[in-house]
Order: sequence, then C-alpha cells, then structure tokens
Amino acid sequence: MKRASIATEVKAFFARNDCSAAELSRASGVSPVIISCLRTGARKDVRSATADALRNAMGRIANKSAESEDCHASEPV
Repeated sequence: MKRASIATEVKAFFARNDCSAAELSRASGVSPVIISCLRTGARKDVRSATADALRNAMGRIANKSAESEDCHASEPV
C-alpha cells in the first residue's frame, strides 16, 4: 500500500489540528520554511529523514491534542 505524500499529510495535519508551522518546526526540527512550502504546495516531497521527523512530530502533537480533548470532555461543566 502506497503511503500518502508528506505534503498531503502535512496539509491534512494542519486541517485537523490547531497547530502552527512554528510549533511543528520546533517539535520536528524541520525548518518552518520547508513546512510552509509543503503546506502551500510549493514543495511536494522532502528527504526520507525529514519526512520521518515530520510524521513523528505530527503524531506526537495529534496524540497530545487528543489526550487534552479527552481530559476536557470528562470535566464537569
């Protein structure tokens, strides 16, 4: 099964998560310029190690967001 391009994954990540390019840059160690180029479509691909770093960081951020939402959902109103 073919994996989606990193540009597609980055765009989907930003659509689903309240995260800035700067935050993803800090979490992944990838330049915010590269992230912005992927997000806007100016770049379609990056080196394998860069894509892995982005995927790992997006996973951590998404998991942190999901855990935060779960905690808030169980709080009394």
